[in-house]
Amino acid sequence: MELQRFDDKGIQLFDLESQQTFRYSKLDDNGKATQKDTTAKSPEPSTSLKLSLSDLEGYWITEKKDVVLSLKKVEHSTWI
Repeated sequence: MELQRFDDKGIQLFDLESQQTFRYSKLDDNGKATQKDTTAKSPEPSTSLKLSLSDLEGYWITEKKDVVLSLKKVEHSTWI
């Protein structure tokens, strides 16, 4: 899998073997997908939300709500 996008709306992974794209939303502590206001105007680039790799940790669910992905940093740069 290749990480194609990582922003405040979620992550997008590309499966190199199947050539399919998968979009994920982060689950909150109650197991519900976090909802972002998609009608709001996007912030200007200078005020964009800056995300770090630590923001990847947690549980993510696909748009179809059929696959949950758990990301956790196990060493300095290894993610599972």
